Amino acid sequence: MNSISTPDTLHVGLTSWAQRYPDRVSLTCEDESVTYEELLGRSLRVAGALDELGVGPHHRV
Repeated sequence: MNSISTPDTLHVGLTSWAQRYPDRVSLTCEDESVTYEELLGRSLRVAGALDELGVGPHHRV
């Protein structure tokens, strides 16, 4: 059986990729491309907004 290393959370994995490859395109939708650095920034803003609303770990969103 092969051992595959996986991050503990999506945030950990995304942060790692953003640190290693900040300017690489992480996703493209229609005519918009987003780098790993931009995606991390967007996800941190969403996380902050959810935190302000009292949404925490194990809450469904």
